[in-house]
Amino acid sequence: MPTQLSRVLHCDAPPLAAIRGALLGLGYRVSKSHCRPGSLKTDASWRVLWRVMRAWVRTHPIKPGSLTESMPGYRILYPRTQHPDDEHENLDEIVFDEALGREKEKGKGEVNYQLNPNAYWGPMARAGRRGMTAQELSKEGNAEKDKRRREERERRKLEGLTRVADNGEEAEGKRRRRQDRRHGIEAAAAASSSVDVSDRRDCGNGVEETPVRTNTTDGAQYGLAGISASDLDRLEEEAVGKLKS
Repeated sequence: MPTQLSRVLHCDAPPLAAIRGALLGLGYRVSKSHCRPGSLKTDASWRVLWRVMRAWVRTHPIKPGSLTESMPGYRILYPRTQHPDDEHENLDEIVFDEALGREKEKGKGEVNYQLNPNAYWGPMARAGRRGMTAQELSKEGNAEKDKRRREERERRKLEGLTRVADNGEEAEGKRRRRQDRRHGIEAAAAASSSVDVSDRRDCGNGVEETPVRTNTTDGAQYGLAGISASDLDRLEEEAVGKLKS
């Protein structure tokens, strides 16, 4: 992949069409990989590929200090003449023709980079953890962590809604109890304010103020059952007679 080659040399990654056009111009066969985006298939050797990358770096220089002599990229970019063809390397013949690299390939019309319809799709059993790479294990672990985080957020959200509902019901109950107490006090005050205390009767030992008694008001302000005026007079006369005797 051009991105991996440029990573070794610490240079800007060349476009895929530019690399393909350069290799086609040198007479090599090049095609896009149908299984991995951004990759190429070619019959050019690694020596040719690094030669193309050196030509790219010549037109797109790297930053000073990006490579040191102990790094692999430095040895590739400034090779020792171990091959006879490298003694007089001509990079002018390498042309990064992006128009040529964008030409449609002659093929059977296969779909490039086709995705599986679902996870772990295929005729074979799902690979165990032993057969998984470090990247796959990390991806699976991150997916499991994300799932637990989502479940925890949903649980907290549900608890919050339940708590709000309970607080609302409790507040409504308190409000209703306050209203009931207020209505009871108002009813008692209204009943006591309707009592007439203008009727005065002599009980023998002095003057006692007694309200006008009716079947509906006698004892009602004290939460007692109603009693007739005649019964109340009879009871008072009996009490006065006992006191005189």
